[in-house]
Amino acid sequence: MNGPGEAFDPYHKWLGIAPQQQPPHYYRLLGIDLFEEDPDVIAAAADRQMAHVRNYQSGQHAEASHRLLNELATARVCLLTPEKKRAYDAALRARLADGDDRLAGSRPPPLPPGASTASVGRLIRDACRYVWAEGQRFWIWQTRLPGVYWRLGVNVYHEGRYRTRFARLYSELEATAETTQPNPPSARTARLWRRLGLSLRCALENRRRAGLLRTLGQAAYEADQDQSGPAYLTKPVRDVLARLADLRAEVAALAQTPPGRTLSPRRLAWIAAGVLGAGVVLFCWLRWLF
Repeated sequence: MNGPGEAFDPYHKWLGIAPQQQPPHYYRLLGIDLFEEDPDVIAAAADRQMAHVRNYQSGQHAEASHRLLNELATARVCLLTPEKKRAYDAALRARLADGDDRLAGSRPPPLPPGASTASVGRLIRDACRYVWAEGQRFWIWQTRLPGVYWRLGVNVYHEGRYRTRFARLYSELEATAETTQPNPPSARTARLWRRLGLSLRCALENRRRAGLLRTLGQAAYEADQDQSGPAYLTKPVRDVLARLADLRAEVAALAQTPPGRTLSPRRLAWIAAGVLGAGVVLFCWLRWLF
């Protein structure tokens, strides 16, 4: 336990990193050997450390847990991205050569020849990783994130929280409630076009109401985060935002051009998509022509 005037040290208490080794480099943070090259080892270590730190998310040091999880996620993305890892390792070797005390006792392996140049196979693999990461990012941004915000917004609205702070959203929601379930016209006088128009109006109003609930949930979470609602609603929002941040960092890293190359993985992926699309169009045109 910490004394009354002693600040809590999550690195030391949770990860066993002594104060003289802080701030830790990424390898120390993940608990692996300096300049580890095996991506499976790096990924497993990062997942293990993050799973351990998540045990403290709901305690009195929840803020420290959230901050440390972000650092672990950043370390994971950096060490699993070849070009970022090479740049980070170069800076770390420079610190080691300068006699940084926090790296004392580390024995780095010799730098393999040709490690500064990316192979064509690695570039193609990174381009595939970019397509996969960008697809996940788009799906989470367009589907999962609006969904978790909507569920939180429904809870906020029904419980009446933030009614004063977000009075405009509440008034718009109450206005849409009057039109989402209108009284249908009588079967004797109603015509088909009128019923179709009424159905279309209801669909548009329901869509608008769902958008307002998503906006309310997002505004509530941005205002108070984990205090904006029950844990079973705020935790999915936090997890989705953390995953989205990881994917954005990975996509940004894959947009960088590796040393010794003229193409970045992102540019190669878009070129391949353009060539594939042109090939499909040409094939369809030839089939139609002949």
